[in-house]
Amino acid sequence: MTEATRISALISDLATRSGRAIMSQLGLRSQALRDHLTALYAREPGQPGALLADPVFEGAFGWRFAETDMAGLASTGLLNPDLVAAMANPPGELGEHAFPRNRKPFLHQEACWKLLLDEVPQSVLVSSGTGSGKTECFLVPILEDLVRERSANGYLDGVRALFLYPLNALINSQRERLRAWCDAFGPDIRFCLYNGETRLSVPASEQARAGAQQLSRRALRESPAPLLVTNSTMLEYMLVRAEDRPILERSNGMLRWIVLDEAHTYVGSQAAEMALLLRRVMHAFKVDPSQVRFVATSATIGGPEAEVDLKRFLADVSGAPADRVHVVTGDRYVPSLPAVDGEGTDTADLDGFAEQDLFGVLCRHGAARALRSSLAGRPASLRTLRGQARLPVEETTALLEKASVARNGDDDVFLPLRAHLFHRTQSGLWACVNRSCGGPGPRWGLGSLFTARRTQCSHCDSPAFELVACGECGAHYLAAEETYSVSDGLQRLMPNSRTPVVDEFELDVDVEYDEADETPLFSTTTRRLLCDPDDADGALDEWIVDAHGVLTQDGEGVSVAMVPLSEGPLSCPRCGASDRGRLFRELRIGAPFALSTIVPTALAHTPAMAPGVGKPSGGRRLLGFTDSRQGSARLAVRLQQEAERNRVRSVLYHQLAASRKPAQTSDAEADAKELRKALRVTGSAGLRSMLEAKEKEIAAARARAGVGTLSWSEALDALSDDASLRAMHKAFNDLTGSGQSLREFAGFCLYREFFRRPKRMNSAETMGLISLRYPSLEDVAAPLGWPMAVADWHSFLKLVVDFFLRDVSAVDIDDDHLRWMGVPVRKRYVQGPGSEAALTRRHRGWPRWELNRRPSRLPRLVRDAAGLDDSDASRDRVNEALRHAWDALRDYLQLRADGYVLRLADTAELSELRTAAVCPYTARVLVTSLKGLSAYLPQRGLAEVCGTYGPPRVPKAYWHDSSGRVADREEVDEWLEHDEEVVAARSLGVWSNLNDRVVAGAPYYAVAE
Repeated sequence: MTEATRISALISDLATRSGRAIMSQLGLRSQALRDHLTALYAREPGQPGALLADPVFEGAFGWRFAETDMAGLASTGLLNPDLVAAMANPPGELGEHAFPRNRKPFLHQEACWKLLLDEVPQSVLVSSGTGSGKTECFLVPILEDLVRERSANGYLDGVRALFLYPLNALINSQRERLRAWCDAFGPDIRFCLYNGETRLSVPASEQARAGAQQLSRRALRESPAPLLVTNSTMLEYMLVRAEDRPILERSNGMLRWIVLDEAHTYVGSQAAEMALLLRRVMHAFKVDPSQVRFVATSATIGGPEAEVDLKRFLADVSGAPADRVHVVTGDRYVPSLPAVDGEGTDTADLDGFAEQDLFGVLCRHGAARALRSSLAGRPASLRTLRGQARLPVEETTALLEKASVARNGDDDVFLPLRAHLFHRTQSGLWACVNRSCGGPGPRWGLGSLFTARRTQCSHCDSPAFELVACGECGAHYLAAEETYSVSDGLQRLMPNSRTPVVDEFELDVDVEYDEADETPLFSTTTRRLLCDPDDADGALDEWIVDAHGVLTQDGEGVSVAMVPLSEGPLSCPRCGASDRGRLFRELRIGAPFALSTIVPTALAHTPAMAPGVGKPSGGRRLLGFTDSRQGSARLAVRLQQEAERNRVRSVLYHQLAASRKPAQTSDAEADAKELRKALRVTGSAGLRSMLEAKEKEIAAARARAGVGTLSWSEALDALSDDASLRAMHKAFNDLTGSGQSLREFAGFCLYREFFRRPKRMNSAETMGLISLRYPSLEDVAAPLGWPMAVADWHSFLKLVVDFFLRDVSAVDIDDDHLRWMGVPVRKRYVQGPGSEAALTRRHRGWPRWELNRRPSRLPRLVRDAAGLDDSDASRDRVNEALRHAWDALRDYLQLRADGYVLRLADTAELSELRTAAVCPYTARVLVTSLKGLSAYLPQRGLAEVCGTYGPPRVPKAYWHDSSGRVADREEVDEWLEHDEEVVAARSLGVWSNLNDRVVAGAPYYAVAE
């Protein structure tokens, strides 16, 4: 913790943002369930159901130093003066790795050096905390050994030291340090990072620039570097591949060091496999295990028993004699506090002291001294520390924050701290079938809710099953399996045994709509869905289920309602969608999704570099580790994509706010005034018609007033002017080699956001931040026979563009852009209503209501909005409306060889939202509906009218006021937490943590794996 990191704010933000992100991801329809889970996730850390466990704090006092500095160790003969000089004077660009002559090593480092440089080979397990210099514990004695050999023999050919790392990222992390400390010895002491990315050969000029590092496999095989850094997989290959045989032959009898980093990752069968691998290695290198020094590094150990276990582990893995295996642990130095007299200060009064005065004040503070004494010994949870300090949680946390920044004249911190925060995932939700057994609220419809797997309710003993939600409308159900026992002739409900195949690292992908997907598939599933009978349309199966899951029609137990089985797959009784494998999804949240919120939140609370201007995220940096190589890569892609898209959304959102203009109605109002005067004199019907038209013009202008709009070109200008986008542009060109101009890249970013209008995926439109308007369509006259108002005709044209042309990806876009969208996208081409050409996967026919078939999305919408029936006459009227829509839109389509595509850049403009609706089937924001009906009407059941709400509007563009002052984070957070429209949108489930980040001005950050 530092001056810039307030742990209380970080804990609060993590819980709040994670809870909102999860609620947005779950997409639940039930207000009672949403409210219950929101309150559950927001509980105080450590409480049942809370997302965060009770925080654990650790005293981060410095490590105890040795008595002698590096120069002194050189004078005693422990270290070679040449090595000490090389470590103190690395090449200029590697200066951060300098180890000055006057620096004293840590005591545990010196202990390792002395053990490992003993004439009789010793093996050491180094166990100490983060930042304790474990790498130096083994790297310095290995380099010392090589420097001594170089002094005697000159150029070293063959592997002397083998470093085994579990992850390539850890291998790469050693590159700069090895270069810094080996550079002074020229080609005599070299190292090679040997993994799957090592190239076969490199140009001589590139190898020359690399200094002591061997870059290619060819160089390694011709003259093996003394230091070989690799992983167990590559080592296995090296032992069996014929092309790597020269490495072993030229290193016969030379291997003297084997280093196992992160040894605690080798457990169980992995440890046994590693032991066998190391024995094969020593056999292949033709060395005696007793002459090899083994070094292993590990996380901090727990006590004497753990120390014995670790010594046994290293002896077993390495085959080294037990009496030559040593465990070295780091020892922290805790400065003593001065004796003080006088009364202490109340915790509530500590805010009045400057940091330079706090140290002395805290020395007289009994609770602060108690906390320091406790954490100097071992880590403790916040709950434990609260008890020791005898203070409420808030005051205990505040006291820890003050103690972590208070410094004395020697720059010693009163209580340096490291906080350990544990964020849980969600393996699912379970609920009791008994509707009388409590639950989240009066309109919940099921029983008690549980966050851990249960098969029986702990309150009433009724069966409990896992909660699932419809992926289309968010309605919730309990998933069970109905079984029939031949032995007793009973039907039972059992917990669902289906294991979902879920890719937790999957990017935010919206499945493309296809009319063919609405055709039912035959299924023999015995899966049953239990539901609230008050929240389902249509007939249900009513049963009685007892505590053992036995189903009867008139026995003892509780009444349950189940979705009826049919010949096809299960369907959602609320929206009519059919289960095609992933419709009914478990409410599970894994680590990858949680990390996508945790990482940017933690980064925002990380101190910025000085200076950080012009750097991504203001120069803030964060380092993360996972135990999955593939998972790390895919998480990095997801985080990078979200950082880029959120920054683009933020720039466009705020630029729209900056473009708000007052209504320009003075001329129209003057004309209307004259028309009223004339009308009073003449009473002319023509003048009355002209006045009505003029008043509509004024009303429309006033409606547009204060609503920011941007043409496509103006949006490109806004993005091109953003410094973050310029950084993104450079990274994009470096990655793709495309050579795009900045404006072309800005166009790619716009298309990535607005190419499709997704159904559920996060976008500026579905998040209710930005609307696409098509101004020229708002002037198209309604055709004769259109069964609704003119305004409805304009809405319908916009719906055709958004929910057909854009939905099927029939947009004029550079094909090269599609490769880098981040989600799988195929451009398609539309065929006109008169086309008789055969359709392929690249083509879509113009929507129409086919004879003897259920109407697809848009025909169904027109039918229901106009109140038509299923007669042939109604079908003709619907198809006539669709043909007129083609005629109205034809001028905005571009004809290509394969068909028509929408000229989106020429047709659309970006706009703030004036009003918005909530789709009752997707729980996402809709800007346009038809007579209040969503374009996502279900196939069956009664159409439900969309709810409406007032979209929140940021009060200050880019958070700048009229004087140019920029609002601080507290002011922004205050608006996001308390603005009435934001609170209302959040309660409806349409304002998530991503909305918060976009409106707050999401900074761009770069992610690398």
